[in-house]
Amino acid sequence: WITTDQFLRYSNSPKRYFQELTMLKHLGMNSIRVWGGGIAETQHFYDAADALGLLIYQEFWMTGDNNGRWGGSYDWPINHDAYLANVRD
Repeated sequence: WITTDQFLRYSNSPKRYFQELTMLKHLGMNSIRVWGGGIAETQHFYDAADALGLLIYQEFWMTGDNNGRWGGSYDWPINHDAYLANVRD
């Protein structure tokens, strides 16, 4: 899953999420992988998935290539407290 609204313009619409996830359910899906390199979804997404009985496989948002070919410094993150606060959230 990569959201159809990357800029979160319409993401406060529970109806939108319900319609999009219903379409996936009608295609025979019973689980959805949320890519860790995308945005963090809103609660409406998870509520719609729960109402439809869909299992969400949520990748952790830092599963990308942080220190590989496209990565930065191995000293990352610079602000460990901010990083841990985001992880807990």
